[in-house]
Amino acid sequence: MKTHNNSFIHCTAGERRGLIVLSLLIVGGIGFRLLAFHNLRSEPLRLDEEKYVAYMTFAKRQQWLKDSLQAVWDKQRQSYDNKSNNHNFKFLQDTNKKKYANGNSFSYSKHVSKLDINTADSLDLESIPGIGAKTACQMIQYREKLGGYVSLDQLLEVSYMDSIRLSRLRSYLCLYDSTAIRRININRADINELKQHPYIDYYLAKSIVVHRKANGGYRNLEEMRTATKLYPELFEKLKPYLCVE
Repeated sequence: MKTHNNSFIHCTAGERRGLIVLSLLIVGGIGFRLLAFHNLRSEPLRLDEEKYVAYMTFAKRQQWLKDSLQAVWDKQRQSYDNKSNNHNFKFLQDTNKKKYANGNSFSYSKHVSKLDINTADSLDLESIPGIGAKTACQMIQYREKLGGYVSLDQLLEVSYMDSIRLSRLRSYLCLYDSTAIRRININRADINELKQHPYIDYYLAKSIVVHRKANGGYRNLEEMRTATKLYPELFEKLKPYLCVE
């Protein structure tokens, strides 16, 4: 009786060639997957210059619109303030009555010193006419996100705050020290840390990190502005919150 031997040696020439080709395909497939995975992990951050230019054009347009609207609001506020002295007086009276009705012994005649918006707590802010618990909380939360206020005008970036309301509050608020600001080191911060700031979005954070790695770090803030093509208005807003140390 003839027995069958299944060893590779006793295969026919055609079968051996088929097994060799199949082995090469398997090894090649595994090698290709490993190489692709390695390249995917080691691929550096790249900045799409065309998308960045389009983004900055859009951002400049938005800034222009914001500045234009702010000019309109300021003009309306000035007109409003000139015509509404009696209304403002009634506003203060009504707010004062509300404070007393809630059991708060605060009196406008006793509120002489201004509050520093970088150090005031929520109870301090709520003692000001026109600021409730919700507004006080929002002012403090935004202060923490910024790293501190450098201008009273930044309160306009707080929810439900407008120029008319802020004009009523200016006599109660101040900035005694705007130098104690929490700054971000742009030579060390990663993308996630940078984009936590209200003035920095993901694309700008990525741009800062990419150019930093390409140039070996920034020597000064102006070098960062030039490298990222940051438009001047936003750069001036950001400058107090950044450092290169």
